[in-house]
Amino acid sequence: SEDYFKLWPQDKAYFFAPDGDGFIAYKVTRGIAFALADPIAPTIAARQRLLRDFCDFCTANGWTVCFIPVEEGSQKLYEPPFNLLPIGSGAVIDINEFNEKTRHDKWWRWKRNQAVKAGLRYKVSSPPHAPEFLYQLKDVSDAWLQHGGRREQGFALGYFNMHYLNECRIHYLLDEHDMVVAFTNELPIFSGTQATVDLLRYTPTQDAAMPYLLMSLIEQLGTEATY
Repeated sequence: SEDYFKLWPQDKAYFFAPDGDGFIAYKVTRGIAFALADPIAPTIAARQRLLRDFCDFCTANGWTVCFIPVEEGSQKLYEPPFNLLPIGSGAVIDINEFNEKTRHDKWWRWKRNQAVKAGLRYKVSSPPHAPEFLYQLKDVSDAWLQHGGRREQGFALGYFNMHYLNECRIHYLLDEHDMVVAFTNELPIFSGTQATVDLLRYTPTQDAAMPYLLMSLIEQLGTEATY
């Protein structure tokens, strides 16, 4: 569900299989070729060949190879000569379990009550989005970035860009004045039964906004048969 990051942001180079039937998205920084896992190819054998060819290509250029992020189900593909190193983790949420159990916990009920009391309302918008709406998202994003010295990322994450967001479904919260105070974007996916969100941005004065937005988003996905 995160394969969209192999196409966006547009800060990557691409290594293609000789027959054009697969590719690896990568970026070279300080002699290290950072590549997004897994190689794209139609079969496991084709992925293995593509991986070997890419490693040979990097060796010829004097680069060290690093694949990120390697999921548990793909670890065998990266067995020696690669070493697996845990440097972080992602949260995978079972929607049914969250809706049936987690959202009823005291903390989540507290955050929901805070948000509702503050007059926050959950909405979802499918692309294409109105320019006025995107500019409201930009105001929220700018306020979020200015708080605590945050900065935009890239490569394996997106950053605020109106063209990018105009390809994504947007989950957001409105305040009592119908102004956007929090949003996240749902990545376009190519297959599977997972949804992935990228940017998580909110007006710094709205403490309950992000938990309420995430809760509402998960509940919304639970109503959609795709997930």
